[in-house]
Amino acid sequence: AEAYPAVAASPELLQLLMILDAFPRFLRASQRQGLLKGLRQRIEKRLAKQWKKLDQALHDPAHDRHRLRLLIKRVRYGIEAYPELDRLPKPALPRLKSAQAALGDWHDCWQWLARAEQEADLQPCVAVWKTTMAQAEGRADRVLDKLSASCFRS
Repeated sequence: AEAYPAVAASPELLQLLMILDAFPRFLRASQRQGLLKGLRQRIEKRLAKQWKKLDQALHDPAHDRHRLRLLIKRVRYGIEAYPELDRLPKPALPRLKSAQAALGDWHDCWQWLARAEQEADLQPCVAVWKTTMAQAEGRADRVLDKLSASCFRS
């Protein structure tokens, strides 16, 4: 509670708010000057590239769960940031959300187990975290299978 007034009065926050306020004018000026030509195509190309990377990772039997989670986040946030450019199958967004949540649960357990290796007072929780992590892995695998089957090639 003590930090909020300091943040609210900070010059950094004031500068950020000024930048955000000026951003729409900056975009309009850039558009008038022709600086945004091809932006749509660049964004579409980037989204397609992320989708292709996710497809490859899902079909890689040795995929890294953490890397896969990050790819899913990038694809999902890209879809949400540019909904008018979304050309993905209808079930993609809900499946991406489910996969991200399942992998997030797994990642949380993984982080806690890694921390328990360094902090002895966390040892009593290790057995529960291992069980929870195994359950989260199973759930993540099922969700990833559904994502793969409904949104990608076989």
